[in-house]
Amino acid sequence: MGLGSPTSTTAPASQHQQNSLDHCLSRKQFRILCLICVFVLAQVSYMEIYCERVRDLLNPKNKNHLRVREHPLLGPYVEDLSKLAVESFKDINDLIDVGNKAR
Repeated sequence: MGLGSPTSTTAPASQHQQNSLDHCLSRKQFRILCLICVFVLAQVSYMEIYCERVRDLLNPKNKNHLRVREHPLLGPYVEDLSKLAVESFKDINDLIDVGNKAR
C-alpha cells in the first residue's frame, strides 16, 4: 500500500486488545483511580488525509479542511479536530464505524 492509496488502514482488534482496553476503562477500576486522586481520560479522533487535505471523519458537518500544526513541546497536531471521550472498546468501535461511513 503506497501513499495516496484509497484503502483503509484500520484493522479489526484482537480479542486480547478489546479485553485489555475494556479492563483499563472499566468503571470499577475508574472508581478506584478516583479514590487515589488520579483521573484517566481516553479520547478518540478520526481523520482522513487525502490529496493533502485533512478531514474530520467524526464531524462530517465541518466541511472546512483542517490544518496540521506543530506544538513546540507536544509535536504535530490537527487544529480543530474532534476529540470524543470513550469509556470502552465498544465506544471506540462505534466511532470507527461512524468515521468509516463518513469517508
